[in-house]
Amino acid sequence: MGSGIIVTLESGVDGPDISVMDFLTLLNELRLAGAEAISINNQRIIHNSYVTYINNRHISVDGIRLIAPFTVRAIGNPVHLESGLSQRNHGFVDLRALEGKIVTIERSDYVTIYAFNGDLEFHHARELD
Repeated sequence: MGSGIIVTLESGVDGPDISVMDFLTLLNELRLAGAEAISINNQRIIHNSYVTYINNRHISVDGIRLIAPFTVRAIGNPVHLESGLSQRNHGFVDLRALEGKIVTIERSDYVTIYAFNGDLEFHHARELD
């Protein structure tokens, strides 16, 4: 738990579907802005997480099916995270609005991101004795 932002992402009325590229762009923008932890609909995003498109209301994150609207939580400096997404005319929020998608950002001092609950497999890394 920590300070950060909560981003809600959904299709507008008669707007295009939320795409995998929307999520990849959002996750990358948040990482570039200094996000220390990220989740989508309470599914923790880690270094090798993957997002796949199912249909206009569902995506899959690491094999877990999620339903719209999508809530992305990010822990980090809320000012940096929000400004990273809100650059005028070129930022994530403005570009998605031009496409007819709805993006809202809320700053919060109490963003909760749950631990990753899957298995982590490492093929090359090992523990030191």
